[in-house]
Amino acid sequence: SPPGNRQNAANLFLNNYLAPLQNAYPPTNWACHYKYECNASVDDLTFTITLEQLAVALPLDTTGGSTAFIGEQTKKVDRDEQMRKVTTVTYDLLITGDPVSMVTALRPPQPPTIIRENYDFTAIKEIRLLYSYTILEGGNGNNLMDWHQILETMKGDLPVKAFEFASEGAVLAQMAAPVYHYVQRGRAVGVGAFPMEPDPVLDANHLLRPRRVDFQPLNAMEMETTWAYEYAYTYEQEPPKITAAILAALLRPANPQFYQAPPPPPPPPAGGNP
Repeated sequence: SPPGNRQNAANLFLNNYLAPLQNAYPPTNWACHYKYECNASVDDLTFTITLEQLAVALPLDTTGGSTAFIGEQTKKVDRDEQMRKVTTVTYDLLITGDPVSMVTALRPPQPPTIIRENYDFTAIKEIRLLYSYTILEGGNGNNLMDWHQILETMKGDLPVKAFEFASEGAVLAQMAAPVYHYVQRGRAVGVGAFPMEPDPVLDANHLLRPRRVDFQPLNAMEMETTWAYEYAYTYEQEPPKITAAILAALLRPANPQFYQAPPPPPPPPAGGNP
């Protein structure tokens, strides 16, 4: 343009060059770095624009309360032998706007169950937000964590008692027929709900007493269910053979079921005691 009619070079750069480029390369997927220099009359300007494609899109605050420009996300997963899967996600972001609004946008929906979160941010020179949250899940893709179940077997002795008679001497008498005892007991822990107790692995008609099931919240997130079933077989009855199917029934279920609240105690078994 002729001298005196030249446009403001800085406004021309920001509106006619930078803005269309940022629209074509959205900041959620591209990091845009630019710098420019102009003379004192702001009618002559040189600039450099660098675009860097991000591996993962930046988080988007749909409320418009904040905008992330660049940053990093770190994810750490820890699963132990009790199938407690603990995942910690950390964000380190350079933003504009309200940090709390960005924290709200970053917080995952429920579920999963958040057991811990924290954030802090810097201000004045720049707003840098450091936010992390930790979630608790079952390690097999469901809400079941710890699972432990055993079947104990105990064979009763043959009780014998000695009696003495003056004419006969000592006489040994066998007392009432002994029994085979079996105890199925276990423990399970769920995230946010009590796991359902398993079915009896032996014949429920041989339950010695009503099944015992207890419920205990370990904390606000972890719910524990314990159970104990006692069976009895006399020597006149054929005791069960411990088969592969019975042992498999003791293992962790592939599709566990959960109570939303502890159920009432189970009714007594239909069959009588042996």
